[in-house]
Amino acid sequence: MKVVASTIKDCYWKILLTEWRLKGGDGLTIPFLIGAQKYFANCENPQEIKDLIVDIATNKDLDVYIGYCMTIKELILGVRSGSKLNIAGNHVILGNGTVSCFFLTKFVDDLGTCLSEITNTLTEKYQPFIAAKQYSVNQTIWGSYTADELDFIQDCSNK
Repeated sequence: MKVVASTIKDCYWKILLTEWRLKGGDGLTIPFLIGAQKYFANCENPQEIKDLIVDIATNKDLDVYIGYCMTIKELILGVRSGSKLNIAGNHVILGNGTVSCFFLTKFVDDLGTCLSEITNTLTEKYQPFIAAKQYSVNQTIWGSYTADELDFIQDCSNK
């Protein structure tokens, strides 16, 4: 599965999530995705959390879920395909009544009921980590990317 988009800003998260899923991973954290932007060429104006979530919700190419990862004890974004289609939850309904491509699993239904509430909750939760340049969770501790994660990001940025 190769993701093609008009600009890297529009597709960096699609590439990362798709490649991670192809490698057998469930998902990536919001800080992981936000921090990875700087490794992609032509990304002069990096997205903030709100922009990322709105892009995910309004994209037409990729169904993305947000759920809780028991391994790292954090929320993750992942491609909703294969067995992930069986996860209980609902798509977020956009302000105009359209069903979005952003799926909230039942485990995270406390994030809010509309896109603006969800983006505010996620920004409040993750902006401090992003501001501190803590983009990765390893052994439930926030910090820098590992060497393997940096290799993964670099590989994705070359796609």
